[in-house]
Amino acid sequence: MGRPATQILRKKLEANARKRGIELEINLQGVNGDTTTHAMKRLPQIVRKKADFVFIFFGANDASRYFSVTESEYAKNLSVMIEQLDENKVILISPPYHNDTLDINNRSNTLICRYRATMKKVGQLYDKNVIDLYGAMIASQNPNQYLQDDGLHFSARGYDLLSELMLERIMN
Repeated sequence: MGRPATQILRKKLEANARKRGIELEINLQGVNGDTTTHAMKRLPQIVRKKADFVFIFFGANDASRYFSVTESEYAKNLSVMIEQLDENKVILISPPYHNDTLDINNRSNTLICRYRATMKKVGQLYDKNVIDLYGAMIASQNPNQYLQDDGLHFSARGYDLLSELMLERIMN
């Protein structure tokens, strides 16, 4: 079994930042399989960290049929996170593309796009630009290159794309 996703992303962020001459202290609080509802329980400890930037990256699991996070609950949870984490530091990341040909029973791009739209609405409400990860992935001729063979989790290219998008936002 491979390294947890947060460790892989941290390594990619650090490596890509160093290529640009930037040193970052990265403290990822993501938990594999989390939804916004799960994250709400950890929110007080995340608020206490007082980070310079906070990336909120949820939606794929919220949109999953395994969890019962409605779009309105998702929007409410995102709003609470933004308000408690200091609106000026928050950067939203849309849910990613999903390979529907491999698993349409659990989640689908139709559902993911609804949660993506919800995140964009919350972003507009708080005057936040959303990193449209889904849009960046589908802009490729082969968006599946960003995913592992399960059609859901990121490949090395997927982590590269995500880390580059995050670094671009930090630098702007």
